[in-house]
Amino acid sequence: MNALATTCTPSRRTGSSRRSTGARRCGAAQLACALGMCAALVATAPAAGADDPAPSAAPALAADGPSVQGTDLDGLLLALDRQYRLAAIYDRAVADFGARGALAEARRAHRVRVDRLVRLYPRYGLAVPANPWTRRTPSFESREQACVAAFRAELDLAVSFDHLSAAADRPELAAAYAAARDTSRGPSVEGLRSCALAAR
Repeated sequence: MNALATTCTPSRRTGSSRRSTGARRCGAAQLACALGMCAALVATAPAAGADDPAPSAAPALAADGPSVQGTDLDGLLLALDRQYRLAAIYDRAVADFGARGALAEARRAHRVRVDRLVRLYPRYGLAVPANPWTRRTPSFESREQACVAAFRAELDLAVSFDHLSAAADRPELAAAYAAARDTSRGPSVEGLRSCALAAR
């Protein structure tokens, strides 16, 4: 089974919002496959594996401020790690092809999401970890190939934030993750999809 096919595995959880999330994600993935992009998606987007850097260890507590533990700490670490991973894709693409077009627009929107997430760390007395994905993303052969990688990463990120929002104990974290999820389905990502389809 290819990487895109696995994204359409039905969730064991029930509920209209989860079915809607799955339908949107699978619909985008199936559209990509129908247009012959499956192989390109698998080949160009970073895949989780043995060479991936592990999510950052728990950051040090700042001198003052509340702490966050358990599920919420794990969620914050995973959320920032996944945002950093996408940031590395955008940074590599802009370095390769310049800050213009759909990639540049999506990168600007993504930077806002990263900044909002980073601001949560000092609120909970946490130091912000460094980005372990910096300089680990290889160059892309074409702008369209970079769009494919970024588009797939945005799809994955939206689903990750959907799960994080549902699992968060603190309402403010659940709301922050839900907002990040919605941005990963916003207009800038639609521009990426159009760019990615040119890779057929």
